Amino acid sequence: MNWKIIFCIFLAFSYNVQADDCNLLDEYRLLYVDLLNIKTFGYKSYFNSVSNRATRNINISQGSLQSTESKTDVAIVGEGFFKIKLENDEIGYTRNGEFRIDIDSNIITKQGYFLYNNIKLPELFLPETLRITRDFRVYVNAMGERDEINEVYVGDLLTYNISSELLSHYRDAIYVINNIEYNEEISEGNYLIQCYLEISNYPLLSVVLRMYYILSIISENYISNIDFKKELLKVQIENMANQNNLIEEMIVSLNNRMDNLVNILIENNILNRNIEIVNEDGLFERQILRIPNMNIINLYSYYSIWEYLNRRHYYLDSILPFLKYDY
Repeated sequence: MNWKIIFCIFLAFSYNVQADDCNLLDEYRLLYVDLLNIKTFGYKSYFNSVSNRATRNINISQGSLQSTESKTDVAIVGEGFFKIKLENDEIGYTRNGEFRIDIDSNIITKQGYFLYNNIKLPELFLPETLRITRDFRVYVNAMGERDEINEVYVGDLLTYNISSELLSHYRDAIYVINNIEYNEEISEGNYLIQCYLEISNYPLLSVVLRMYYILSIISENYISNIDFKKELLKVQIENMANQNNLIEEMIVSLNNRMDNLVNILIENNILNRNIEIVNEDGLFERQILRIPNMNIINLYSYYSIWEYLNRRHYYLDSILPFLKYDY
């Protein structure tokens, strides 16, 4: 498909009003941050697929899930954030469940931050037995005083609800609440899945098209090398179209939209809360079961997201330094 056709389709479905150049410059910065984090698990974007634009209000919609083989990986399904301790005891929030176990047997984030409700594993525990249940409880097998092996409950991996308008991006998939006293609530109605991670929650094609659109309408006095940046984005769009990446991006977008639809159906008691995620032969599949008076419906099944993340973004990684805002 010709990239110009794709761009026209994007414009046809965009209903944004004209913004002034200052607002467009700020949005370009936000879109660039999104591109930097396309492969950051648990990242919540500035871009909103409903409005087809990026704003300072973080988009906390559910991202698709990636199966892993690590017992310390865990994904949140539904609302909520893990609460962590940043530098100087500042509170942070993240949905990146790439956890590690440090030398003192504490569960920590990939960046080395402790959980706010610290979970410390017992001595002589068996790492391969780590078990994290859907209802946030953490268990592990450990050697007892008489050399017997017992499963031990070590704590709850709690999640907390935070309003999107209160969040500011800190780094990677970590967010903070700035300059406000806020008592968050422990999440209810969500659950955890062990050996899964949540990928970033925005469709890459839409973000690239939005950046191209901004460069097309903004004054050349505001952004240096604007034609060069447009050409780089044009090649990215062509690559996505010519290598069938367009289909993949459309499915990623569909995943996010279907997640929103499922949540609406559940909240209105139209279907039961029974969502099954299956990973077989490298395929990602989700089915919704027990819809009243209907047979099982397979809403969508698709692709290896792992391959998608690692194979499809080589060109994007190479052009990011040249797209960075320099104003």
